Amino acid sequence: MMKAMEFGEWLPDQPPVGNPGVIIAKNVIPFAKGYKQLSDISAYSGAITARCQGAISAQDADGVVADFCGDVSKLYKLTDVTWGDVSGATYTTSTDERWKFLQFGQNVLATNWTDSIQTYDMSVGGTFGDLDASAPRCKYLASARNFVFAGYTYDASDGNMPSRIRWSALNDATSWAASVTTQADWQDLPDENGPVTGVTGGEFITVFQERAITRGDYVGVPAIWSFSEISTNLGCSVPGSIIKQGATTYFLSSEDFYSTTASGIKPLGAQRVAKWFYQNYNQTYPHRVTAAVDPINSLVIWSFPSKASASATPDTLIIYNWVLDRWTYAEISHDIIYRSLSKGYTLEGLDALSTNLDTLPLSLDSRAYSGGQVLLSVFTTDFKLAFFTGSALAAQIDTGDFSPQAGRQALVQRVRPVVEGSTAVVTVQHAGRDVATETVTFGSAISPTATGNTPIRQKARYHRIRVNVTGGFDFIQGIEVEAKALGTR
Repeated sequence: MMKAMEFGEWLPDQPPVGNPGVIIAKNVIPFAKGYKQLSDISAYSGAITARCQGAISAQDADGVVADFCGDVSKLYKLTDVTWGDVSGATYTTSTDERWKFLQFGQNVLATNWTDSIQTYDMSVGGTFGDLDASAPRCKYLASARNFVFAGYTYDASDGNMPSRIRWSALNDATSWAASVTTQADWQDLPDENGPVTGVTGGEFITVFQERAITRGDYVGVPAIWSFSEISTNLGCSVPGSIIKQGATTYFLSSEDFYSTTASGIKPLGAQRVAKWFYQNYNQTYPHRVTAAVDPINSLVIWSFPSKASASATPDTLIIYNWVLDRWTYAEISHDIIYRSLSKGYTLEGLDALSTNLDTLPLSLDSRAYSGGQVLLSVFTTDFKLAFFTGSALAAQIDTGDFSPQAGRQALVQRVRPVVEGSTAVVTVQHAGRDVATETVTFGSAISPTATGNTPIRQKARYHRIRVNVTGGFDFIQGIEVEAKALGTR
């Protein structure tokens, strides 16, 4: 008799024996009943000059999308599939810093800490230029209630101020001199909480330090903004991990992933994936961590270099579905991950990308050709913009160790993988052991027969099943196992 085993959530931090979920969920995304396909990345644009260190998609008042990115010395704007140099100077971005971008009205602001804040007017075009002589240099930018905020600042009067937040005049990103009239001002946060590591905006401002989180609320003159610490001894240690979706901000602390909203702070990975992450994350290169949101699939995705990565190149994604509260991971080498917007093309307009429909950079039905569509995007290691529109990645799901007959050996005779997708190529591997201290060794990959059953015929007290899927598929839901007890009369 076959017994159904649905693939539960990915729980690598739990013991393998009796694990209620799965211990590997690679190159897939969470789904309510198992896992769905994750596509590989496919290059869309030409290359910029050097490694991308930040990017943004902005949309002007007419709905026209403009894409910008920056490397060590230049800022670029995308025209069709070509990145054009729109630098206002030769920049000196540190290799361990990123360009942070912010759209404020019709303007795109960019900061790399080393150089003056840059601005680009989308209604005019041309090149970037210095924002204003009164504006500080800064590491982080955000906007809230029609103010621009700068975090971790430098100015000629006070020098480096790692714990300072400054904000511009109301509705004016070019005015920064403190004034009750314009409402521009600044606030120093406690130095003992460490430097500012990020800022997010909206109806209120959220300021992250290494060991604290502070909320700022607009109260009008004379105080203008009121700040209150909402977290003590818990902050963000990795600036690139901070990402906001709606009213929720997600971030990485020194021991776990968290989300924060107006109602509080919630741990996301404890006892589930946090230990796995820190065992695999190369903490020597925190500046290579980036994050993005895929609202279509309700995903927050963090990109990071693993300990196996060469030259600190990010090679792993850890993926969180905020609706299902479930995780997976993927292995893809790239430079940064971010959310972009599609430009939109008519059929005639596609001539700007290619005069031959067969040689378009993406499939003709791709969301990238429909204007204003949210796209999960990366820059590749050869400096090109790419989307997750390639072929299906090779998926792998490993169950925990299960005992078909508690307290005794059992013979697993057949396994039927439950995988939907007409082009899916499925194989199954088995590992068995009698005591939990034995090394886990998987046998050869076996293809299911025409009936869908995979012959196993292996005896052990603890059994583990690996399902491998290549080619396109819709869902990986679980397995059905036929086993019988041994040692009975």
